[in-house]
Amino acid sequence: MTFTSKEFWRRHAPDFNFELNEKQLIEKAFEREFIRDAPGKGNFIYNPDYKPVTAEDIVVRDNGTDASEMVQDLVDEELYGEH
Repeated sequence: MTFTSKEFWRRHAPDFNFELNEKQLIEKAFEREFIRDAPGKGNFIYNPDYKPVTAEDIVVRDNGTDASEMVQDLVDEELYGEH
């Protein structure tokens, strides 16, 4: 199934609290190899080889920070460049 950047944005913008515009969301999806170009100008497909991060991939830090804080730190760093 192919889709346009607008269709992708409509479906996934809520996942990022509408903080990314259409172009930014497509760029992020390409960076993470979540999508690929598809035949036809401006069409995309989901990458069938994409492996999402699961809870099992998250390791609790030695200093006792729980996984939810670690995930939030990663999100903040990704979205805002904060550490």
